[in-house]
Amino acid sequence: MFSTRPTSLLVIDNLAAFRKGFPGNDRDLLDALRRLAETCQMSILVLHTGRRSTPLAAHVDHHWHLSRLPISNYYRLETHCGNLKPATHLLHCSSDTLSFRFASLSEITSLNTISAHKVLSPERLTILHLIHNSESELA
Repeated sequence: MFSTRPTSLLVIDNLAAFRKGFPGNDRDLLDALRRLAETCQMSILVLHTGRRSTPLAAHVDHHWHLSRLPISNYYRLETHCGNLKPATHLLHCSSDTLSFRFASLSEITSLNTISAHKVLSPERLTILHLIHNSESELA
């Protein structure tokens, strides 16, 4: 049975499948969806598998990019929302419940430490290791 309440959210999963039925290009499709959202006063969530730098990102109000980290069950969510400053969030997804939560500060610190070898040179890592394991105060 259908509800008589107005629709406030339309979810399109996945853009590639939806695109097949549209005669224009991606920009025309997104413009048509924007007009539909404004006319019907609703939000439209378009799910798309693509690269972060896809040209489609320039034609939307809010762009979220979710990428899996090399460490099991952790993900990075990058958000670009209109005039707001871009933000990055670390998320954990439990394999048994498939629900996301924000990573704790200790998880963030641990993951940054684990991935530090990709950012720092071996010499800098050696110096940091020596400082960390020093028994006396360094002057």
